[in-house]
Amino acid sequence: MDLNLLRQDEIWFLEKDEQGASHLYSLINLKMSPDLNIQKGYLQGRFGGIPFLGELDQLG
Repeated sequence: MDLNLLRQDEIWFLEKDEQGASHLYSLINLKMSPDLNIQKGYLQGRFGGIPFLGELDQLG
Protein backbone atom coordinates (compact mmCIF):
# COMPACT_ATOMS: atom_id res chain seq x y z
CA MET A 1 0.00 0.00 0.00
CA ASP A 2 1.52 3.24 -1.11
CA LEU A 3 -0.15 6.59 -0.47
CA ASN A 4 1.80 7.95 -3.45
CA LEU A 5 -0.28 5.62 -5.65
CA LEU A 6 -3.60 5.48 -3.78
CA ARG A 7 -5.53 8.04 -1.77
CA GLN A 8 -6.68 7.12 1.74
CA ASP A 9 -10.30 7.02 0.54
CA GLU A 10 -9.34 4.39 -2.06
CA ILE A 11 -8.08 1.89 0.54
CA TRP A 12 -10.80 -0.21 2.18
CA PHE A 13 -10.75 -2.99 4.78
CA LEU A 14 -13.22 -5.79 5.36
CA GLU A 15 -13.69 -7.53 8.68
CA LYS A 16 -16.09 -10.27 9.73
CA ASP A 17 -17.62 -10.36 13.19
CA GLU A 18 -18.46 -13.42 15.31
CA GLN A 19 -21.82 -13.84 13.54
CA GLY A 20 -20.16 -13.80 10.11
CA ALA A 21 -21.42 -10.33 9.17
CA SER A 22 -18.99 -8.27 7.09
CA HIS A 23 -17.98 -4.72 8.01
CA LEU A 24 -16.35 -2.48 5.41
CA TYR A 25 -14.48 0.72 6.28
CA SER A 26 -12.03 3.09 4.63
CA LEU A 27 -8.53 4.04 5.70
CA ILE A 28 -9.60 7.69 5.60
CA ASN A 29 -11.88 7.07 8.62
CA LEU A 30 -8.99 5.88 10.81
CA LYS A 31 -6.89 8.25 12.88
CA MET A 32 -3.18 7.75 12.30
CA SER A 33 0.13 9.54 12.25
CA PRO A 34 0.96 11.13 8.86
CA ASP A 35 4.38 9.44 8.84
CA LEU A 36 3.01 5.94 9.57
CA ASN A 37 4.14 3.21 7.16
CA ILE A 38 0.72 2.07 5.88
CA GLN A 39 1.89 -1.29 4.53
CA LYS A 40 3.70 -2.20 7.74
CA GLY A 41 0.74 -1.06 9.85
CA TYR A 42 -1.63 -3.18 7.76
CA LEU A 43 0.50 -6.30 8.09
CA GLN A 44 0.70 -5.72 11.87
CA GLY A 45 -3.10 -5.52 12.05
CA ARG A 46 -3.25 -1.86 13.13
CA PHE A 47 -6.25 -1.15 10.92
CA GLY A 48 -8.26 -4.31 11.57
CA GLY A 49 -9.06 -6.43 8.56
CA ILE A 50 -6.05 -8.52 9.58
CA PRO A 51 -4.49 -10.16 6.53
CA PHE A 52 -4.45 -13.95 6.33
CA LEU A 53 -1.31 -15.06 4.53
CA GLY A 54 -1.66 -18.83 5.01
CA GLU A 55 -3.38 -21.61 3.13
CA LEU A 56 -7.16 -21.43 2.76
CA ASP A 57 -7.62 -24.85 4.40
CA GLN A 58 -6.15 -23.39 7.62
CA LEU A 59 -9.13 -21.04 8.01
CA GLY A 60 -11.14 -23.78 9.72
